[in-house]
Amino acid sequence: MRKTALVLWSLWFALVFAVGALVSAPLNWWLPSIQPQLPPQVRLLELDGRLWQGQAKLILPNLSGAVVVQWRAESLLQPLKWELYHDKFQAFGALQAHTDSAKLWIDKARIDADTFDGVTRSQGISLSGQPIIIERFYLDWPWTENAPSALRGFGQWQQGEVRYPMGRVQKQAQFSGWQIQARLTEQRPQFVLLSATGDLLAGAKWLASQELEITVMPDMVEAVGQNWRGSREYPAFMMVQPLGF
Repeated sequence: MRKTALVLWSLWFALVFAVGALVSAPLNWWLPSIQPQLPPQVRLLELDGRLWQGQAKLILPNLSGAVVVQWRAESLLQPLKWELYHDKFQAFGALQAHTDSAKLWIDKARIDADTFDGVTRSQGISLSGQPIIIERFYLDWPWTENAPSALRGFGQWQQGEVRYPMGRVQKQAQFSGWQIQARLTEQRPQFVLLSATGDLLAGAKWLASQELEITVMPDMVEAVGQNWRGSREYPAFMMVQPLGF
């Protein structure tokens, strides 16, 4: 009996020691194992620190330059604090993992208007003006699902300019007071653009096929200085853009 108990206690201490060693190990040890699990267009350049405080540097599709992510945990019971940096955007918030899902909060984010040129350039569209400010954002993503169970967010684009092709001529239009909202539509993440008066201008929906469905409404066509003679109840046009993941 004593011999069995001694063996069990030895196994228990060995397990605790192994888990403690893995948790406290430098994160760069895991870099060769993590990279093959990422999408082909995502490159993990650096991974430093420990599990409770560290930094990662990544290359993402449609973005020029590396994205730096820093995080720190103040206690096991509180959400992990994180900060994100890029030449075109900055953000900070919190992240908390549960047994069934992960929850993400963005306390504030600042995004340069031309950040999305990598996606819109193929359509001849470019954006400029004041940065987009995300004032609040919340996401709850179950581990077993390929889409979030909760999504809500709000942002503002106070002043900007859109340049777009019209035949062989490059047009431009200025605007102010646009709003951005994040929500779930048919259980898929969607971001919508609203005018200062709350009219729907455009939307971007993340499809299950890992594509982005972009919808432009007649109010958007008129907002950029063009006449619209068709029905205002249906989109002016739609396009599907691969996300690149």
